[in-house]
Amino acid sequence: MDKQAPSWNDVVKLQEQLKDAASDYWIHHTLFIWQWWVLLILTLLPWVIWWKIVDKQRVGECLYYGVLIALMATVLDSIGSSMMWWVYPHQLLRILPPLVPVDLSIIPCFMMIIYQVFSRWKTYLLANTAFAFLASYLFEPLFVWSGIYDMITWKYFYSVLFYVVAGFISRWIVIWSLSRRGRGL
Repeated sequence: MDKQAPSWNDVVKLQEQLKDAASDYWIHHTLFIWQWWVLLILTLLPWVIWWKIVDKQRVGECLYYGVLIALMATVLDSIGSSMMWWVYPHQLLRILPPLVPVDLSIIPCFMMIIYQVFSRWKTYLLANTAFAFLASYLFEPLFVWSGIYDMITWKYFYSVLFYVVAGFISRWIVIWSLSRRGRGL
């Protein structure tokens, strides 16, 4: 005989238990440990670097591109976390999406720099692809090694595909939008 499917109340109770356990874990095993400080620095430092590098005449355009990248990264991260493709043993804050430093800081900031510097499609695609491989095969393994990120079924190559596709789509949207609006955001 098959086990009866849980009711909605059962699901809510389990979510409440998970919330309490995750909060206790965060307070006792994450807050103020070295990984937490790394996440804090990685949330702030890319924005400082980006602000020093960005062409102040193109701030709106670059931010538009960066918001598209951040949105796609956050959506993928939400899907991947909920599907258990990966998990985050350590996160900056319990009330925000798990990997804010990557989704809303590192990825969009570095990709905005690539967007700004490489204005031709060919050089942009080459630079974006190089970034995709560097992020996927160097930085993601560092996050795994540090215990911040734990891959369950996800593969590094899937991340390469994400960075390349997200960069292509975001650049195309921004260029298309600018051409429709007469180049000003």
